[in-house]
Amino acid sequence: MESIDSMFFAMWVDPDLGCYTDDYVGCDTSRSLAYVYNEDALDGQTGCICEGGVNTYCDEIPILGVDYFRGPLDELGNEIGMSSFTYYNNGAIGGPPPGTTDPSVAQEYYNYLSGSWADGSPFTFGDDAYQDGDPVKYAFLDPPNDPQGWSMCSSGLPFGDRRTIQASGPFRLDPGAINELIIGAVWVADQNYPCPDITKLLEADDIAQALFDNCFEITDGPDAPDIDFIELDREIIAVLTNDSITSNNAFEQYAQPGLQIPAGTDDSLYRFEGYKIYQLSGPEVTIADLDNPDRARLIFQVDIKNGVDRIFNWRTVDNPTGDEYYVPELEVEGSDLGIRHTFSITEDQFAEGDRRLVNHRKYYFTAVAYAYNNYREFEPDEVIGQRRAYLEGRRNIGNGESPFYTVLPRPVVDRQVNANYGEGAVITRLDGIGNGGAFLDMSEETRQAILDGSFDGTIIYRPGRGPIGVEVFNPLDVKDGAFELKFEDGNNEDDNLEPGTRWTLRSLTDPSAPVIQAEVPIEFLNEQIIKEFGFSISVAQVDEVGNINGENNGAIGYEEEYLGDAVLPWVTGIPDGFSAGIGSFDQTVFDYVATGDGEVDAALDPNENLSNIGPGYFIPYYLANFRRQDETDRAYVTPGWTNISGSGIVRQQSDIGDVPNIDIILTSNKDLWSRCVVVETNNRYYEAQGFTGVGDRSMFDLRQAANVTKDDYDGDGIPDQDNEDPGEGMGWFPGYAINVETGERLNIFFGENSFYREFGDPFLDVGADMMYNPSSLISAGASDGAIAPYIGGGQHFIYVANTPYNECADFRRSFRPSPSPLFKVQAIRDLVWAGFILPRPGITFKSYADGLIPSDVVLKVRVNNPYQVRVGTGENNGYPTYLFSLTGKEATQLTQGQVNEALDMINVVPNPYFGFSEYETSQFTTTVKITNLPARCQVTIYTLEGKLIRRYDRDEIGTVPRGNNRALDVNQIAPALEWDLKNTQGIPVASGVYLIHIDAGALGERTIKWFGVNRQFDPSGL
Repeated sequence: MESIDSMFFAMWVDPDLGCYTDDYVGCDTSRSLAYVYNEDALDGQTGCICEGGVNTYCDEIPILGVDYFRGPLDELGNEIGMSSFTYYNNGAIGGPPPGTTDPSVAQEYYNYLSGSWADGSPFTFGDDAYQDGDPVKYAFLDPPNDPQGWSMCSSGLPFGDRRTIQASGPFRLDPGAINELIIGAVWVADQNYPCPDITKLLEADDIAQALFDNCFEITDGPDAPDIDFIELDREIIAVLTNDSITSNNAFEQYAQPGLQIPAGTDDSLYRFEGYKIYQLSGPEVTIADLDNPDRARLIFQVDIKNGVDRIFNWRTVDNPTGDEYYVPELEVEGSDLGIRHTFSITEDQFAEGDRRLVNHRKYYFTAVAYAYNNYREFEPDEVIGQRRAYLEGRRNIGNGESPFYTVLPRPVVDRQVNANYGEGAVITRLDGIGNGGAFLDMSEETRQAILDGSFDGTIIYRPGRGPIGVEVFNPLDVKDGAFELKFEDGNNEDDNLEPGTRWTLRSLTDPSAPVIQAEVPIEFLNEQIIKEFGFSISVAQVDEVGNINGENNGAIGYEEEYLGDAVLPWVTGIPDGFSAGIGSFDQTVFDYVATGDGEVDAALDPNENLSNIGPGYFIPYYLANFRRQDETDRAYVTPGWTNISGSGIVRQQSDIGDVPNIDIILTSNKDLWSRCVVVETNNRYYEAQGFTGVGDRSMFDLRQAANVTKDDYDGDGIPDQDNEDPGEGMGWFPGYAINVETGERLNIFFGENSFYREFGDPFLDVGADMMYNPSSLISAGASDGAIAPYIGGGQHFIYVANTPYNECADFRRSFRPSPSPLFKVQAIRDLVWAGFILPRPGITFKSYADGLIPSDVVLKVRVNNPYQVRVGTGENNGYPTYLFSLTGKEATQLTQGQVNEALDMINVVPNPYFGFSEYETSQFTTTVKITNLPARCQVTIYTLEGKLIRRYDRDEIGTVPRGNNRALDVNQIAPALEWDLKNTQGIPVASGVYLIHIDAGALGERTIKWFGVNRQFDPSGL
């Protein structure tokens, strides 16, 4: 046997698009696609009439394409594809040249197969491709609607009946070799003629090719999650999980190629993005109704924290021109806050008036998962890019029988519930720093240990306010105990958390319990269900503060906690941009952070999140402005060092990311005061306008005043001079500062503007007494540029440094007056927070002898800080390690008194019944419920005369949810029994009074009297 040389495969098509006498053909070589379209706007030889009575498309004409899906292969196994596209004419239609008509002998057939006309002449470029220009392999390469391209339409060819040949070759066919050519036909309906746009056909062909390449498996979105519901008193807890065997989104790792995404695209996969949970109006609602707010309402939406929030798909709309017109449709308004898996539902979205859930009423829910891909922003003018960025899953699991879940809130009567959804655990930090974006709140016992010297690196946080999220999600099955959570990255001997770091959880109460590992690295915010213990763990790495891509630029918040009972809040302050009056200078004199629109530091905090943390009384010192505000060098009050050259160096040597989370405690307890420097805050604008301070000291010089003690023994209202520590500029800050992540006590000091002295006014004479005693006076009057009237309480700025408390020893050396600003640079670059605090109007500070502070208060300022290695106790070599405990949260058995109360809760509703109940689903059903029943009991219904009407023997056990990764091992038992107001024989009972007896065995008995009026029989239901 010999090989066949110069072999060709070809696909021959006589398309006959409706009427066969007016067909045009063309090709797309990139897709190995041939297509046929109509010559003009009407399909027919004359109007819409075709010879021989052939049916036509008239004015609704499609385009048909024939595509090489695969093959053939050459002798080396390489796919050839369409190597030529030729055509020929039915010689009986339109009088074509003889060399371009049907083949009749073998050589003519071979000529067409090999890319030539029947007469052997090559196909040529231009006109009808017959003897016009240079030889070509493909005829009519360009779209019909391209007037500059080469198509039958642009060439204006006469009517005719064409056949097409898509050929592949030549190649060698060896003996025994198997070869194949697989083709597919695609079409799009009712296109605009003449010279139609074939974009729709090419899109359809791309989809068909992608389906073929994917074995005709349609790209399904991510499977909907399983939902377990915990039914509580007027509350429902929904818990999302994914089956790790059957779900295509196990561990939320769904990733599938998009069929319409061009080959070679870097981002060709749809990836899981988020969940949407809906409440449905009733059991008849289908997945197709989710966009109908009368039938389905979105109650929760969560998605991966990745910068993707609003997702649009684009669709075409009808318009008078007939051209394609695309509009965006919002598919999801993403929160971009990370994946949560547990949700508390307390309101009925379809209720009017009181929206609280009603116990024992049926509610209906479903959830969908969706994926996202946006390989290229869609450009509607060019019709390129991703038109379908949002892909919703088609597999909606529901309860196994329907795509929704039926849920009944109810009181819990079989145990004493001791926890609520969302309650946090007490977290103890052993090692590491970082807050995961949480608002940390240190316990009083830890704060006391820091102050008395017993601190060993262990930090205890208040419940729910630790650096990791531990929250009860299942109040019914939560377990008390102690646990340890450690970060691990494969090498816990170095001092860096590597990408891919995960946590492991161990029970310290039960060492035999399995060790649980994080499902995802800490880079991804994820609430992980720990069903064994009834709580969830949420841990997420955050960006450094000042990273503008992070949430709120890293700002978390500010709080004040007054430590006494019935204390009148007294703290206020002057935030950046505070307006001191109506004049133009009033509007700018307290503009001391340059992050507004168009200002020099706008790029550092574009939304001014860090510039306005809480009420804005504290700012990162890094943002305190020091420059000229405009060409006139307009004066302003600022906590920033107004030496421009010196502060410029500080900026270069500082980093906004170094800002720590701090508590500043202001207290009248002098035992807790901080020894500190007192600096001059009289800035260069005061000096320039002749408003000098004591000794002509400049800003951040030590105050020219003798060191003082904490005492006022001579009763003159000012601190006594410190004779044991001679010198100047040292005083006492009435409180202290603590880094709440490390437990370090930090250096803190204050300043005062000593220009404000000797005015004979207690609100003005507060700037030269070496005391932290700001007045409530902000302005002593308006001006048109003079800065002196803007007292700002005496400008007692608070400064916190990122250095361990050492009585400001380094600052004392650096802030001594010097002709060179460089002496101050090293110290000022350690400053991290600046505060501008005043007492509220009508409140004055106490005397120095009485401790100054009106009432003790903790000022808490919080920003993001990534988890990092930092030795605390050394328990885990500095790698973040936390202990936490749940105490008194586990549900307990009922006492005898509680058993009696549970029996008393058994009820029948509605009672009385007047022909209707909220539990009935149609006009043909009658339903009352006997609620809050124990799992085992006998319910017997009698007439008043003692005649037996109906008996129910109840023996409920919780069903096991299907699937291998559910949040509950066993579902709750049905909480109620439904009576259809019929007797044992199925006959409706008469209106009247009935006795319902519940025998719960050892638990006890209860008898309920019920009155009902049945409604008139409705025969239309038969």
